[in-house]
Amino acid sequence: MKIVRLLPFSVLLLLFSIIILPVAAADCPTVVKTALDATNQVCSTIGRNQACYGNIKLSAEPQADVASFNFTKPGDMADISGMKSIILSPLDAAADTWGVALMKVQANLPDTLPGQNVSFILFGDVQIDNAVSAIPATLKVSAKQSVNIREQPSKTGKVVGPLQPGTDMVTDGISEDGAWLRIHNDDSSVQGWVSASIVSVDGDVKTLAVVKADAPRYSPMQAFYFKSGLNDAPCTEAPDSGILIQTPQGAGKIALTVNGADITLGSTAYVQAQPSGEMTLNVVEGQGTVTAAGKTVTVPAGTRARVPLDANLTANGEPVGPEPYDPAALAALPLRLMPQSVTVAPALDAAAIANLSIAPTPGKWLYSVDSVKLGSGCPAGMEGVITTAMFPKTGLTIPEGPFDLKEIFDSSGNKIPAGAVVTNPQPNLYILELTEQGSTLHYEFNVVGTEEIQGKMNIGAEGCEMNFDFSMTRQG
Repeated sequence: MKIVRLLPFSVLLLLFSIIILPVAAADCPTVVKTALDATNQVCSTIGRNQACYGNIKLSAEPQADVASFNFTKPGDMADISGMKSIILSPLDAAADTWGVALMKVQANLPDTLPGQNVSFILFGDVQIDNAVSAIPATLKVSAKQSVNIREQPSKTGKVVGPLQPGTDMVTDGISEDGAWLRIHNDDSSVQGWVSASIVSVDGDVKTLAVVKADAPRYSPMQAFYFKSGLNDAPCTEAPDSGILIQTPQGAGKIALTVNGADITLGSTAYVQAQPSGEMTLNVVEGQGTVTAAGKTVTVPAGTRARVPLDANLTANGEPVGPEPYDPAALAALPLRLMPQSVTVAPALDAAAIANLSIAPTPGKWLYSVDSVKLGSGCPAGMEGVITTAMFPKTGLTIPEGPFDLKEIFDSSGNKIPAGAVVTNPQPNLYILELTEQGSTLHYEFNVVGTEEIQGKMNIGAEGCEMNFDFSMTRQG
């Protein structure tokens, strides 16, 4: 005991720190397990478009017009439509804290399937800001006779379907000139614009939000900005801070706008983001796409894509990828909190990623229209005229080099007009869109083999919609 009393205080402090440090480090796995177990328990009854406070500590800020808001302890739930932001704390084993929150987001899922939701797990050093300010006012819309629903608020806009007598839809916005209403049906399978002067509205249209022609229709938290820590896991049992997202099985593609980039998911993905850095989308199961600066990258399971971000967390460049991810860095993700059981897919190597795309063989190809179908609004007898004009086969040439739709030329040397927009939303699918003199053209090219392409074409002009199936085959 005399020896202990004679030791300098600084030496005792050093010995004390050596003794307790291993204990704090050993507690990290316990903090992770306890936090995830607690979140699973207290958030078991979460509903659509709600957030749940899973584990300490975190804070949330309501929207300016929300009068009653309580989100201060584990188990508290709040509607995300009234939530402006959530800020979570990084894992601190010594303090026994780790911010974890759960959200259920409708995104573009239909209203008629309330049990289906996109699941979000937020954990660690994360801040998320809702880019959808509030749920817009809605009114019921009906018509006494069949009315065209158009893609744009214009008489020359493409017809996407009819609003039939006896069928009610919902309007959630009015055009800037007050002449058009944006409408959709219950499951959002039909949406577009109708002329306000020829429909009946149950309520005052002055309560509707004024929306621009190309403004997307978002549900709460379908669009958001976020930032996260990077490489901050204090033990191997803890994941690096970020957001884990899972879409419901069989729901098709779910659309989100994250930090200004458009993302579609039919999968489970893990995202991280840093201001003046980049956003990383890791797809651990299924497939996703990310679009920024006019470029779309397909991200299959086992890969990631990276999007550059400015200081305000807004995408400011083209996405890079797909590229292999590091599965070891994803091994601790809290996948057990997700409704569907999945495992982290093995990383695809560069060769496997390259093999996802089929390159059409350069050379002479034959283009032919295989079928024609006209929609409503087309003059009688037009199908026969179109069939006669379109069925003759056309010779095309795919030049040497990387496959590029805009470089294909016909026997006269003509190429696709420079104003056409070409995207590649997933491997072997190319979409071409062009608008000229009030007419819209939409092509889908599916590369099914090195010497075969199958596709669909849609043309809309003056209220007449024409749909074609076509094929391209290589001619030796």
